[in-house]
Amino acid sequence: MVNPISCLIIYSLFTCAFMSSRNGEFVFKNRILIIQSHESQSLWFSESLKKDLLERKLLVFHFDEGFLVESNFKGDLDTADFLKLIPEKADHSPAWVLVGLDGGVKNSGHSIPSPGEIFRIIDAMPMRQSERLKKENQDNSSNNWQETTKKYPI
Repeated sequence: MVNPISCLIIYSLFTCAFMSSRNGEFVFKNRILIIQSHESQSLWFSESLKKDLLERKLLVFHFDEGFLVESNFKGDLDTADFLKLIPEKADHSPAWVLVGLDGGVKNSGHSIPSPGEIFRIIDAMPMRQSERLKKENQDNSSNNWQETTKKYPI
C-alpha cells in the first residue's frame, strides 16, 4: 500500500523544484504535458488539435532520450527541469507527465497518451471546470447584451 505522507512529500518536492526553476514562468499560465518517447508525436502538433490545446492552456513537449524533439511552445526553456519530472527507466520505454496550472504533477503514465485521455483528465480538474463555467457565463452575457441591443438600439 502506498503511504499518503510519502506521496505528499514527493508531490511537494516536484512542485517546489518545478516552480523555483526558470520554467516557473509557466505556472498559473499553462498546463504542461511532457512526453518521453522514441515514437513520433506528430498527432499532438497537428492543426486539428491547436484549438483544443489553446482552450485547455496545454503546452506539449516531446522528448526523445533527453532531447526536445517538438513542442507547441515557442521560446527558451530549461529542458533539464522538465526531464526531472519523467521517471527514468532503464528500457527507455515511453512515459508522460501532466503538470497542472499550479505547477504540480497531476497524472503520469508509461505509454503514449492519446489526446482524448489527456483532455478527459484536464476537463475533470476543478480549475478547468471553473474556466469552462467562466467562459460559458461570459458567452451568455455577451449573447444577452447583443439581444438587448437588437431590441433596444443605442
